[in-house]
Amino acid sequence: MTIGQDQTLRSIFKSIDDDRFAHATLIEGRAGYGPLEVALNIAQYLVCTNRTIELGPCGVCKACGKAAKYIHPDIHFAYPSVAIKDKKRKDITAVDFLKDWRAQLSETRYFDIDQWVGRIAKTSARPDINVAECNNIIQHLNLQSFEGGAKVQIIWMAQYLGNNGNRLLKLIEEPPENTYILLINNVEGLIINTIRSRCQAIKIPRIQDQQIEQSLIKHLGIDESRAREISLLAEGDWINATSQVEVQTSEMMEMSLGLLEVANSSDYLQMRTWVERMDQYDLMSKNAILTYCLKLIKELLHIRYGHNDLIRISDVELKRLQHSPVLPALDVDVVSKISDIISDCQLYLDRNANSKIILYNSCLQIESILSRSVMYSNKL
Repeated sequence: MTIGQDQTLRSIFKSIDDDRFAHATLIEGRAGYGPLEVALNIAQYLVCTNRTIELGPCGVCKACGKAAKYIHPDIHFAYPSVAIKDKKRKDITAVDFLKDWRAQLSETRYFDIDQWVGRIAKTSARPDINVAECNNIIQHLNLQSFEGGAKVQIIWMAQYLGNNGNRLLKLIEEPPENTYILLINNVEGLIINTIRSRCQAIKIPRIQDQQIEQSLIKHLGIDESRAREISLLAEGDWINATSQVEVQTSEMMEMSLGLLEVANSSDYLQMRTWVERMDQYDLMSKNAILTYCLKLIKELLHIRYGHNDLIRISDVELKRLQHSPVLPALDVDVVSKISDIISDCQLYLDRNANSKIILYNSCLQIESILSRSVMYSNKL
């Protein structure tokens, strides 16, 4: 299920047919925009025996059948892994998590590193793509194709190669014939320059609001009005969109704006009450609320400085924000600092830190920033 990106894929398919597609390609974009989905479509197109530019992979040939089940012998996967019991970390590779990887792709091809690590790690763990994995990539790409066609290596979250990626430089620069390496990077600037300079880069754009809206209706059965609300909040990110399905917009507004307003009030009892309510939600809903809060502070900033043409919320939400007591305390610097706090909060929650402690600490940090902002404004 590809959400948007049809034009991007058609352009890539044409470059493949015209023999203009690079043998080492860096595919960059937020996980929710679909860089992994694009890479999987490219891989399937490369092995398909009945492909067309307009329709892409045929979906019915034997190669497509294997690719769709993630068992094609000439499509290889590498991805960050973590330590497991009874095996040395330096010996752990993607093969140890292949069953989990196929299960994850079968559920959804739109997920980020925190969701992946949450799936494969029982405790807080630092993922990476290690030396053993790099050696495996070199070894199987130097073998002949099993089915006589293209060989494809997908390296998901290639930024986790770190300096280990230097082992792949010769392979990337001079790959074997009919071999394609697709590196996926979700954070621009984290891929080492020695790899970046040897790859063709493809930027994956945000998904159009209308495409997200239509996909919510078609694939998740969301009613048109609700789908429209979510599409405005998702900011072109399918992961954001699906995370908001279970929580009503009015509820997210209450909880998200509530975080800012209780912090702004410096009322520690109200903060505690907010934390108790927030803690009752499951992890996905917590993340949806915090993501919505990130959007709200941007919208508050637009309202604060009269940038009405940039506002992307409903009239009901707009009216509520225009009367928020937080509004006078916000400027670009304050919003940037609060955004960092909320993003860190999401990161720690994804890694199973104590929810109440993390949420309450975030309240205190935001309160400190807002109080300093108000003091500064009063002096002026």
